[in-house]
Amino acid sequence: MKKEDLKVLLLALALVLFESVIYFLCKLSPLEPLILTSSIDKKIPFVAIFCLIYSLWYIYLFLIPFIIYKCDKKSLFKYTSITIICVIVAAIVFIFFPTTIERNVDLSGVNPILKLILNVIYYMDTPNLCCLPS
Repeated sequence: MKKEDLKVLLLALALVLFESVIYFLCKLSPLEPLILTSSIDKKIPFVAIFCLIYSLWYIYLFLIPFIIYKCDKKSLFKYTSITIICVIVAAIVFIFFPTTIERNVDLSGVNPILKLILNVIYYMDTPNLCCLPS
């Protein structure tokens, strides 16, 4: 791996860490979260396989900066700047308008691999706050 490629990888890691720390700090908001679950949400069936699509987000966080860097090095600065601004704006919203959803999902009968992924997601995202904007 080239030295510059490593720098981009470290930048992506730094962005992920920045987002994670900000997200954790938002969960410390002393305000009572607004429950966003609606009657429509309760009618939508839970489809476990969608956790794979959700999990792709974490690959995206590392892959996109690298792709941008390979295509147009100048755009990487724009991407980084916009990402930081978006995280800060979302944090302000999360702190002053905390939101949550109800997770009443029965994982019995779910494929064991998907169940493992879902359990990791639920473990990492407990309590499930800061759901909007997502």
